[in-house]
Amino acid sequence: MPSLPPEPRTREQLARVVRELFDVRLPGKPLCDGHATPLDYLAGSFLHQQDLLVWANRGGGKTMAAAVATLLDGLYRAPAKLLVLGGSFDQSDRLAEHIRTFLLDRPHLLEGRMTKQRIRLAGGSEIRMLAQSQRAVRGQHVQKIRCDEVDLFDPDVWRAAQFATRSDGAARGSIEVLSTLHRAGGLMDGLVAEAQPALSKEPSPNDGGEGNSIRPSVFGLRHSPVGYRLVHWCLWEVIERCPAWRQCPDCPLAADCRGRAKDAEGFFPIADAITIQARSSRAAWESEMLCKGVRAEGLVFGEFDRARHVRPLSFEAHWPTYRGVDFGYTDPFVCLWMQVTPDGVVHVLAEYVQARRSVERHAQEIRRQDEALAGAQYGRIPAS
Repeated sequence: MPSLPPEPRTREQLARVVRELFDVRLPGKPLCDGHATPLDYLAGSFLHQQDLLVWANRGGGKTMAAAVATLLDGLYRAPAKLLVLGGSFDQSDRLAEHIRTFLLDRPHLLEGRMTKQRIRLAGGSEIRMLAQSQRAVRGQHVQKIRCDEVDLFDPDVWRAAQFATRSDGAARGSIEVLSTLHRAGGLMDGLVAEAQPALSKEPSPNDGGEGNSIRPSVFGLRHSPVGYRLVHWCLWEVIERCPAWRQCPDCPLAADCRGRAKDAEGFFPIADAITIQARSSRAAWESEMLCKGVRAEGLVFGEFDRARHVRPLSFEAHWPTYRGVDFGYTDPFVCLWMQVTPDGVVHVLAEYVQARRSVERHAQEIRRQDEALAGAQYGRIPAS
């Protein structure tokens, strides 16, 4: 084993070890209400070993921070099996490229030669990089899975991943999801929506995150409690500190920044933020960089507000029930399950959204959701 600094036990020790080992300084100061930081993510990952849902802006450092977390797991919890799972191989390789970059100048941390899909660390830990597929996930027994850009995942692969981790020694079996949020009705959209009510409790290192247990309901399917904790930051948590010579009244970012960058400690160049804002639409800027939610561009119901229009509903057997289908292949196939109340209000009970599947596969999922919703009433839901 290589000589390592003592294993960090606190947030401050963790920041110091990351600087010493990798020359990385992760921002640790939240500048928006309710937001976390990249250092909070690393603390939740390494110190608490939680299941994490990481939602951050484009260029916000989530992939780099995940690479650091992967190396810390491999070095301090050896021998551990670690899986980087991308929506495509290019996606998983972006995280792996960060890992390779860290290791190029630190060959004493390696065991053998790095390959495109496998890295072995001194001490016996193994990091594998795979594109998401049933074959990549089923049969795996690893300690950590990090899923990059989960909106590209097939829902069947996502379900299979929930059963692919095993605790071993000091390494607790856990899954992390790292993504921007830019597609309405996608997997990340559903996971974030379900995670937000679960943020009332900051777990201790020993409680395993049970206080944040949630039940993701995505594509009309329910999963078992998985305990994902949402870690959320935006541009302002990672932007570089604004120099004294730059005056707020003259800055194009002023309306959104409101002086936050004067207290920032990040790495995202202010000049790049100004350029991106100038060449993007307002909706895209708010979605991709300010992380205010899914962009409204192109939506059928642009005024839809999840906080206003979504609440728990149950199936009522005596109300008329309908299935509405919009066929698609490259564009998503969509099925909605709806009931009409006695006073004419339409309740949407569940949804199924999926592209590039056969009609047979869609029919199987629709039948499964029929049974889940109606139970003994199956067969009374008419097609429409």
